Amino acid sequence: MAIDGYYIKVDFKELLEVIRLLRIDSKKINQIAKAANTYEGVDGKIISDMNAEHEKVLKKVEKCFDKYLEI
Repeated sequence: MAIDGYYIKVDFKELLEVIRLLRIDSKKINQIAKAANTYEGVDGKIISDMNAEHEKVLKKVEKCFDKYLEI
């Protein structure tokens, strides 16, 4: 800062939200894997719903990191 004369203040609230969503997503994936191993299968609707939620989380992750890469 002494050399360039500026600093960057970053708000990490959005990143913390993304981390929270990733934790929820990974817990769901683990629950489905456990059910699949226990009951030898999982309903396709459950997997497609989880996949849709996973895609939403990935889009939020991409948006968040694109925002930080602009800095």
